[in-house]
Amino acid sequence: MRIEQLLQFIEIAHFGNISKAAEKLYLSEPNLSISIKRLEEEIGKKLFTRTTTGLYLTEFGKEFLVYAKNVQRDFLSLQNFCKLEQDTPLNFSIAMTPQHWIYQLFADFTKRYEQQAINFSLSTPDGIIEILRMVLSGEIDLAIVSLSTLESKHMKQLLKKKKIEFHHLAEGQFSILVGRNNPYFSSDITSLTLDMIKAFPFVVIGEELNCQHRMLYNEVGLLQDARSIITVNSSGAMHKILETSSAVALSIHYQQVYKSIEYNRNLRAIPLAGLDSSFELGWIRAEDHIFSPIAQEFIQSLNQLMEQGK
Repeated sequence: MRIEQLLQFIEIAHFGNISKAAEKLYLSEPNLSISIKRLEEEIGKKLFTRTTTGLYLTEFGKEFLVYAKNVQRDFLSLQNFCKLEQDTPLNFSIAMTPQHWIYQLFADFTKRYEQQAINFSLSTPDGIIEILRMVLSGEIDLAIVSLSTLESKHMKQLLKKKKIEFHHLAEGQFSILVGRNNPYFSSDITSLTLDMIKAFPFVVIGEELNCQHRMLYNEVGLLQDARSIITVNSSGAMHKILETSSAVALSIHYQQVYKSIEYNRNLRAIPLAGLDSSFELGWIRAEDHIFSPIAQEFIQSLNQLMEQGK
């Protein structure tokens, strides 16, 4: 029996509904159902009567709830006592696959806590496998990742196997980034084809940051037909080149996100037509990782951003 199971039980008893409790706890419904089922198996008694209209406490469950709430109260008191005695600040850490909008969201989020002793950390590890390692080891609270349609099914199976939750945020697509010196920046065009960008230098972020794009480069020969290739090691360098030349670059663009957060007023993302590939944006965490209030607030900020962009 784990403390998080008792807290989950209390929320389900409060709502009488797995779905609402899962939303409050930032858990998936299947994982919450499994956790409570394991608790019942360990106790050897049923806590809920399950019906088509909801979940209702059994007689045993009603008594169990009284004790669970006592444990919850004592646990919260102990947490508060420990926080008062701590000399070190709280920590909140996330990782991500490189995406400009997250930098802006993270910067805005940290401003809320400028007067509090909290250590924030945002990292961009080399590849999804390293991100999964950090999630499982507890080095980070959560990660924001992009999954292509080609890898989504396999990756979600891997996440399930490793007991990592994936929470959907938005859909994205490949786009071409152009700056003000590119004729397409001010045009009325709504999409580009590969033939339309062959005449321009192509900016590529180095291999360590570009694994998701490499598949497309190889599949359609995107770089083979480019007039020239400019390789850089950061998105900052890429943006500076695009802002000062007619060069183009490949990007994953989430329209739902950039309706609320300005990408870069000197750059324009134009959808790349004729491709079947798309992307799914989401956040992940280990199934047994309990979010701090700060982590919960960050997820609320993420969800609000997505709602504003609809």
